[in-house]
Amino acid sequence: MQIASLFPENYEIHFWDEVHKPFDFKNSYDLVCITAMTQQAKRAYEIAQFYKNNGTKVILGGMHPSVLPEEAINFCDSVVVGEAEPVFKEVLKDYEEGNLKKIYKAPIPDSNILEIPLPDRKILNSKRYLTKNVIQTTRGCPFRCNFCTVTPFFGNKFRQKPLDMVLKEIDSMEGKLVVFLDDDLFANINYAKNLVLSLKQRGKKWVSQATLKFSEDKDFVKLLRQAGCLGLFIGIESAPFCEQALFKKNERLSSLENSLKFLQDEGN
Repeated sequence: MQIASLFPENYEIHFWDEVHKPFDFKNSYDLVCITAMTQQAKRAYEIAQFYKNNGTKVILGGMHPSVLPEEAINFCDSVVVGEAEPVFKEVLKDYEEGNLKKIYKAPIPDSNILEIPLPDRKILNSKRYLTKNVIQTTRGCPFRCNFCTVTPFFGNKFRQKPLDMVLKEIDSMEGKLVVFLDDDLFANINYAKNLVLSLKQRGKKWVSQATLKFSEDKDFVKLLRQAGCLGLFIGIESAPFCEQALFKKNERLSSLENSLKFLQDEGN
């Protein structure tokens, strides 16, 4: 949806999600853009190679091609490294002029403001998805965990959409369920509290991701359920069996246990 919003109106966009239906190689296109994480890379390369062999221009992006562009370029004409928004206008201009570069590397913005267009939700078939109401309010992270790809490609500071813009986008959504795609929705706790209070006022139900740090604020934890939080995906990377040299984000096991028990006791 985010990439679709970057195309001008003179492009006819066909969206395909293999989670729901295998790709139909009978279709012909002028331009094929594929995004892939590592578990999807083999299939992405298969589709990319097919169209490249048939003379169609192919662009690969997403996390796996961003990490390994020298691998990805063997299967396509161009690789977009990092965020698409800063470079995609240039990519399309070069495509239209027949001068696609092999690599387009997005600069990491210095601003604390996240400026990205609204996603194009109309490309999704609503019958196939639990909800189209997904939103990203932040990008980037100051924690340089060496197992994580966020900081190298999205920057070492949090960039946030202004809260009024986030709420305006949420108010435009149909239905009550909202999915926040942020890596850590509660990274800026003051911002998060204002957002959660606004969600409570709107009667929304929502899910997101966070680190366990938010559990230190007992009142905030209690507020989450009152504000419609249905669940949070929480990463615990520092289990006692992990090689400590490989992980920087370490937490004492007793602290983890206490935090998790508190969340369970609160019914979250």
